[in-house]
Amino acid sequence: MSDAAQHLRCNEVFKRLTAAQLRQVATGSKVRPLQRGQPIYRPGDKTDSCYVLVFGRAKIFDLTRTGKESILAFIEPGEFFGERALLGLSEHEHYVETIEPSTVVVIARKQLLRLMQDHADVSVRVAKTIGRRLLQFERRLRGLLFLSNRERLASVLLDLARQSGVATNDGISLRIRLSHHDLANIIGCSRETVSVEMAKLRSDGLIDSGRRRIVLTQPRRLKKLVSRNGI
Repeated sequence: MSDAAQHLRCNEVFKRLTAAQLRQVATGSKVRPLQRGQPIYRPGDKTDSCYVLVFGRAKIFDLTRTGKESILAFIEPGEFFGERALLGLSEHEHYVETIEPSTVVVIARKQLLRLMQDHADVSVRVAKTIGRRLLQFERRLRGLLFLSNRERLASVLLDLARQSGVATNDGISLRIRLSHHDLANIIGCSRETVSVEMAKLRSDGLIDSGRRRIVLTQPRRLKKLVSRNGI
């Protein structure tokens, strides 16, 4: 079995495929090692491939008119992305860039479409993956529209806990390392505002943080802070 086929088993869309099905989708696919800060694709790039992140982490973002990053989501190991290739859209509209050394499997669009046509269960799993990403974007947009800075920050921390959190004796620790500047780029405010709001959350006993390490010590209280606004 090829390296690409073996790596695809880390993703829920492909992990239940037979060896023959894996060989089918791996035909024309390739394994791509990437350094930190290396782009995977940019707006305007052709959507001739989909991707699975095998190792490392990446971010999906846009740039504002002033050149500031607006982070839409993070991609964790095992995640499928680049789904615009399956939706009949010819170009990507977001940036995707690694935030640490990473490895991706680049999947040929035509091979994946053929597999989806032949196996309805694969189509269902791909649809669920796309749906989760859309819900994540929708939740982020609603937060920007209806929540205060403090509430948006709490909402993002809860999202990250669901995506990359690990239970510890102290609470839920985020595996991803983020600076206040990174968090500002997610919730759409200044770094100084994030620093103030993080200090308030620490003072209220809701989080513990330091050196890009964040632990949600009271996730239920954080959730109440957000859910009172229906987000």
